Amino acid sequence: MDEALHSGDTRNDQAVDLDTRTMRQAREGTVMMTSPAPTLIPERPLTTAVSWYFNGGGAAWGFERRHWVRLCRQLLDRLEPMARSGKGTLSCAELVRGTAVEHHEAWRHVLTNLLDILVKACVDVDLPNITALVVVQETGLPTRGFFEAARRYGRKHLNEADDAYWGRELERVHHRWSRTPRPTRTRR
Repeated sequence: MDEALHSGDTRNDQAVDLDTRTMRQAREGTVMMTSPAPTLIPERPLTTAVSWYFNGGGAAWGFERRHWVRLCRQLLDRLEPMARSGKGTLSCAELVRGTAVEHHEAWRHVLTNLLDILVKACVDVDLPNITALVVVQETGLPTRGFFEAARRYGRKHLNEADDAYWGRELERVHHRWSRTPRPTRTRR
């Protein structure tokens, strides 16, 4: 499972690492990366949030502990462009598609834990909760864990309706991320 994080190998139902594919295309000259995608969540808060998860007894789900920051980054690489676009959401299945999590037999559980880590990282750097972009396909609404995390971190008041909080947080996410520059990428 961890090999898919680095190799981009699709044998044995392993997920393709999108970053590896992009870097391979850059080496081959089919795409040229002129600047990396900007991120509002740097490595240190992400690493701290992953440590928080494991120190609290979080399960590794078959991934090596050292790869959890990378798994979170794969999700952020999908979420941040959507946040910058100022519109839209992603279903849980759409979010994990093409990541090392996609073919894991318990991918929903792994995703729940990864999203919780991302919430913690957002709180630590005082950003809106980027996981507001992630919805359950059948309902079009965030997971129960989204609202539980909002209450846990004091971002949602007990008497505030879930849909009102979600709408407000979704707007905050789009507003904050839309103020970051877009990455530049040119085809040869």
